[in-house]
Amino acid sequence: MSLIFTTAAALWLAAAAEPTSSPTSRALVQDLAVIDKSAAALEALVARGESAVPELIGAAVEGSDLTSRGWAIVALTRIGGSDASKTLGKLSDDVKQPPLVRTWATAGRIALAPDIAAIVALTPLTQQMPSLARPLSRAVEALIAKGGMDADGLIALATNNYQLQQQLVEPILALGAPALLDAMAHSKNQNTRATAAGYVGTLAQRQGKAANETIGLEVIKLYRFDPAAKDAPWAGGPLYVPNIGWDKQMARALVGGFISWYLWADLHNQKPEQSKLSHNLNSLGLARPLGYQPEFQDKGLVRWLEVWKQVAGLDGLRSLLAEQKADKDPRFAELLK
Repeated sequence: MSLIFTTAAALWLAAAAEPTSSPTSRALVQDLAVIDKSAAALEALVARGESAVPELIGAAVEGSDLTSRGWAIVALTRIGGSDASKTLGKLSDDVKQPPLVRTWATAGRIALAPDIAAIVALTPLTQQMPSLARPLSRAVEALIAKGGMDADGLIALATNNYQLQQQLVEPILALGAPALLDAMAHSKNQNTRATAAGYVGTLAQRQGKAANETIGLEVIKLYRFDPAAKDAPWAGGPLYVPNIGWDKQMARALVGGFISWYLWADLHNQKPEQSKLSHNLNSLGLARPLGYQPEFQDKGLVRWLEVWKQVAGLDGLRSLLAEQKADKDPRFAELLK
C-alpha cells in the first residue's frame, strides 16, 4: 500500500509541475502581429485585464511591428486604468512617433475621456488628425447621453471651442426645440441666447412647414402672457424669436402675446422690455403674415394697440386691455370706440 501511495503521489507531483497550456501574456502579445491569431490574442489579453498591461505597454511603446503596436494600443484602451491612460497620453503627445501610432493613441484617449473637459483638452490634437472627428463626435454624444450637460452648457462649449463646433451640431440639435428655446430665453449668456435661436432655426428648416406648428406652439407657450408675472419670460437678456417662417395663425398668437407684454411693461414701468418687444414686433417675419407695416422705430403703446385692433378687431382689443384692467384707461378711450 505504501509503495502504491508513493508512486501515485509522485505521478501527481510530476503532472502538477508540467507547464499549463495557457500562453503567457508575452506570447499573446507576439501573436498580435500574426493576422490569423491577432483577434483571439486581443480578446485573451483584454480578458486578463491589468495583469496584461505591462506586456502591452512594452509592445505599444517599443514594439518594432506597427500592426502589433496598434493592437496593443486597442487592448490598452479597452482595459483602461491609470497606467494604460498614461501610456496612451505619452504616445499621443510624442511627435517622434509614427503618425498612425499617435492617431491610434489619441483615439484611445478619446475613448477613455471621463468627461467633456477631457474631450476639450484633446481637441487641439484632433485638429491635426482629421480622421478622429467621428470618434470625437461619438465620444461627446456618449458623454451627453449620460446626462449633466444641458443646452446652455453645450452651446457655450461649442462657442468657446471652435474645434468642437462641428462635432457638437448634431448633439445640440438632438436636444430638441424645448431645450433650445429654454436656453434662448433664459441663458445668462447673451451669445448663447442668440446661438440657441439659430439652432432652433436650423431645426425649423429641417421640419419645413411642420415647424410652424411644432416649434411655433413651443415659442408661443414660452412667451405666453401672464398678467400676474413679476418679470418677462426673457428677463435678464435679449428677446429672440427664431426664424421659422411664421404663418398667419401662429404669428397672430405670438404678436398678441407680445402686445400684451408691451402693455404690461408700460403699466410696470419696464421701458427696456418695451424696446425688446418693439424690435421683434417690427420684424417682417411677424408683420407680413398679419398685414401690418413694420417700422424702424418703436410705434409706442397706442400705435401697437391700433395694430392689434387691426388684427383682432374691437372685441380682441377690448379683451386684451381688460385682461390687465386697462380697458378703463382714458388713454385708450378713442381706440375702444
